Amino acid sequence: MNFKHAIGFMIIGAVFGLLPSLVPEWCPATGPDGSSTRALWLGLMSTVMISIALSYFGRRILGSLALLLEHGPAGAEEEAVPAFEVPAAEELAALVRVARQPGNGLAVAGAGIASPLPFSPTLVEPRRAA
Repeated sequence: MNFKHAIGFMIIGAVFGLLPSLVPEWCPATGPDGSSTRALWLGLMSTVMISIALSYFGRRILGSLALLLEHGPAGAEEEAVPAFEVPAAEELAALVRVARQPGNGLAVAGAGIASPLPFSPTLVEPRRAA
């Protein structure tokens, strides 16, 4: 659903709600107490359609409010984020050597963590469909 659909639901729901009072000939009294089944049905559908539109608008409003509340006040001090330490070139080269050793199995993200299963190219290569 988008904004245009929600507006359409709201308009059609309002028309459904106003129809029994605008054109009473279309909703004759059929019940023993003078109620009209058509008027009751139009009132129910009006409530459902307007509720759907209002739920969409409410979700958009709450999303916008969440974005506004995500940031603190302008004068507030920001928390210090610890700096990410980049390992030295020698440490990186050692990690790459460990990950590339033969018989090491599958390495997870180049960290050199061995898998109990040997690496086989058929596990990752696509096969031809039948």
